[in-house]
Amino acid sequence: MVLTAAVAVHAQGTFGTFNGNTSNSDDPNGDGIGGTIYDSSIANASTTTGYDFAQGSGYHAQYYIGNQTTDANTLTANGSAGILGTGGSAGYYQPGTVSTSFAIGANVTVQLRAWKGSATSYENAVSGGALTGVSNLINLTLHDPQVPGPNITTMSNIILASPEPATIALGLMGFGALFIRRRK
Repeated sequence: MVLTAAVAVHAQGTFGTFNGNTSNSDDPNGDGIGGTIYDSSIANASTTTGYDFAQGSGYHAQYYIGNQTTDANTLTANGSAGILGTGGSAGYYQPGTVSTSFAIGANVTVQLRAWKGSATSYENAVSGGALTGVSNLINLTLHDPQVPGPNITTMSNIILASPEPATIALGLMGFGALFIRRRK
C-alpha cells in the first residue's frame, strides 16, 4: 500500500491538446475554437486573419507550463518542440496527450509558443529575429494519464510575426552590456 501511494504521488499529470470542434462555420479551418497558427508573412484572403496557415517542418511549436500564474515569464518548456501539421491539419500543433512533471490534480498554466524556422527553441527563435507568436495563458487541472482530458478548448489563435525593432534593440543592448561586464 505504501508503494502504491508513493507511485501515485510521483505520477505525472497530463492534459490533452485536441481542439477539433467543427461547430463554427465562420472558421475556415473548421476548429471553431481557436489555436490555429498563422504566418503573417504570407497573405491569404480566404482566412479570417488574412494570413496563410503555418504548416510543415518549417514551423515549430512547444508547450510551456508552470504553476498557475498570470506571468508567462515563469513558464518553462515542456517536452521537445514539434512541427506543425500539413493538409487538413495545417495551422495546428497537436501532439496528443502531453505529460508533465507536475502531479495529477495540479493546477497549472499552459501556453503554446510557436515559431518559423529551424531554431531549436522559442527563445532561440526570438533572439534570431524569426517570426514568433504565443497563445493566451490557459489555466487547467492536470489529469491521470489513464483518464482522458482535460483538453484545451480556450486557446487563442496565434499569428507569427516579427519582433518589434525596439524589442530587438533592447535585446542587443542587454547582450552588449553583459559582454562588456564580463570583460572587466
